[in-house]
Amino acid sequence: MHRTAIDIEAACARVVVESTYPGSQEWADYFVRATASDAEAVTIFAARDGRLVR
Repeated sequence: MHRTAIDIEAACARVVVESTYPGSQEWADYFVRATASDAEAVTIFAARDGRLVR
């Protein structure tokens, strides 16, 4: 299994600074810090890019 080290705080800060997404701080807190499951993330993003959610 491959793992990649990531600076979570820096990633969250970058999302907030560089994004125009409304609520980017809350988004980063929830998704970058992995509170959401992978299935929940797919369900949320699928609706935004036109994929069907089953």
